[in-house]
Amino acid sequence: MIHELKITPKNYKVIREGSKTFELVKDNGDFNVRDILIFQEYEDSIGYTGRKIIKEISYVSSKGECGLDEDFCVLGLKNTLCVELKNIDSDEITLMNQLRKVEKENDEFETAVVKNHVNRAIEEFWDKVQSSLGALEKIGIKADIVIQDYPKHLEKIRNELSSKV
Repeated sequence: MIHELKITPKNYKVIREGSKTFELVKDNGDFNVRDILIFQEYEDSIGYTGRKIIKEISYVSSKGECGLDEDFCVLGLKNTLCVELKNIDSDEITLMNQLRKVEKENDEFETAVVKNHVNRAIEEFWDKVQSSLGALEKIGIKADIVIQDYPKHLEKIRNELSSKV
């Protein structure tokens, strides 16, 4: 299941950095381990900022556990999953040129992986993601749409893995 939660810029920052691995929330009874949380940064003065982070729930406290009020629960956040995507678009680049950039970045990524250049492979991976987001932007698909579909992608992977067992 997917849950959307709004968070302050301060909490957004520490969750993104991985130093905050839990969230205290109003218990609606629907939170389960392996559910997906989409944290949306919200600033009182401007509203939603457009920045989002996706995390997976690794733990859910029981009602009233550890002295918590029964209306609240603590959600453990799996620290391995943190996605934050933003479009970096340039109006002067055509779609075809952007697709060529995607191809170039993919080639550089493959070369780094084949040569086992770990740091370079990681850098090229993110360049590949960023150039792909740029291509999607050219056809009107913004990064926030991509990030909203990420939980569906995770579920697809889980289903594929479980069907192989």
